[in-house]
Amino acid sequence: AIKPQFDKTLEGSDPAVRNRYNSLYYGLQTAGTIALEGFIEGIRTDGTTREKMPRDGTVFQLTANIMRYLENLMDYMDTIADILGQDAAYNQELIKLPRSIAPADRPHALLGLYVKKVLLQLNLTLVNKSDSYSDAFLKAIFRLNNNVHILRSINGSGLMDVLYLSAPECQANYEEFITEQKRVYSQSWESVLQHIWSADNDIPVAILMAPGKLQDKYCKIIKDKFSGFNHEIEEIANTQRHYSIPDVELRESIKRDNKEYILPKYQSFYDKYVNVAFTKNTDKYIKHTPAQVSALIDSFFDVAA
Repeated sequence: AIKPQFDKTLEGSDPAVRNRYNSLYYGLQTAGTIALEGFIEGIRTDGTTREKMPRDGTVFQLTANIMRYLENLMDYMDTIADILGQDAAYNQELIKLPRSIAPADRPHALLGLYVKKVLLQLNLTLVNKSDSYSDAFLKAIFRLNNNVHILRSINGSGLMDVLYLSAPECQANYEEFITEQKRVYSQSWESVLQHIWSADNDIPVAILMAPGKLQDKYCKIIKDKFSGFNHEIEEIANTQRHYSIPDVELRESIKRDNKEYILPKYQSFYDKYVNVAFTKNTDKYIKHTPAQVSALIDSFFDVAA
């Protein structure tokens, strides 16, 4: 802590000198508190407009800046803990923690409380900013990108060690956020699946295998299924090609999830109808083999594809 060092240095000096240094110390203390709390207020009042939000849903610049700021704070842990330790609110939070804090762990716990407070405000701001996206699935990608970036930064910088006393649930919370946004994003496939994975207008195999010409009403159903699928898969590919997922591991995992979700269903649909004589213009309706659908999914999140 700084204060004991001041006191030791000035031991035996003129009282007037000690008073001046005490005034300097408390002035620095106040300035430090204002700066730390002001940073959180700056996150809350971030002025990024809808027009300046990343159009592709990539990591928000504010998020990247804040995580760098938090990582840098670890180099000044003792100083920041000394500032926060003078704040009654932080001391009350220390008391409320589920486990008692040993004196040696106090700097970690105090900085952890501050980091937790910053992250909570950042999460609120990200949720509010994400509402600027009219595309619900791009909104999910934006939240996903930012939550993954935050968690990667926490784990890669040592911040998790700072948070383990004051926010032991941090890792689990972010993993839950990420799982939820993946679930929301996966709903973007519903418009595709309705054409190939619906029991409402499925045609029994017995009818497809019956001798003679397939009835026109069944031919139309199959044509509509393929036409609907073609339109939706091409639409989703064109849209999601412009989404951005900068984290390589996340990007590849989303593509893999997409394939595991879609390809078995399309393969089953394709195998059922590919050899059925429902049209003379086969190429008009059967545009995509399962392998070609897989390649389309590989083009996601890559505007150059």
